[in-house]
Amino acid sequence: MKKYPFTPEGITALQTWLNALPPAHFDAEIAAMQADFEQWSVNHLDLEPHQTQFYLSLSETAKKNLAYLVTLAASYKRTVSLVQEGDTEEPPEDKLFKPKSTLAVTSHNGGDYEVDGELIIDVTYIS
Repeated sequence: MKKYPFTPEGITALQTWLNALPPAHFDAEIAAMQADFEQWSVNHLDLEPHQTQFYLSLSETAKKNLAYLVTLAASYKRTVSLVQEGDTEEPPEDKLFKPKSTLAVTSHNGGDYEVDGELIIDVTYIS
């Protein structure tokens, strides 16, 4: 299975691959993402050791929020973007990880609904 780098281009390529899957394969990927987001991410992202370490150090609340937002956006083929600011070449001393979501679920009577918006994962590297 091809892995994508955790870069703006890599996230775009991963989303393009996912959205091009036949419906049954797409649904299986979304189910895997919902079942174990962390494992799904490990299987699909080529993370540097410092990126893996940072992810593992996130609070459970932050991990659950990220998993929910990414899964919601992916499920409805909404745009997921990665914005990286600062020096990404060296492992930074610190970084700020802030998902910014405009995802909105609009429900109608009768059970119909729509999902609109996008998710921007903003990572600021601090040296």
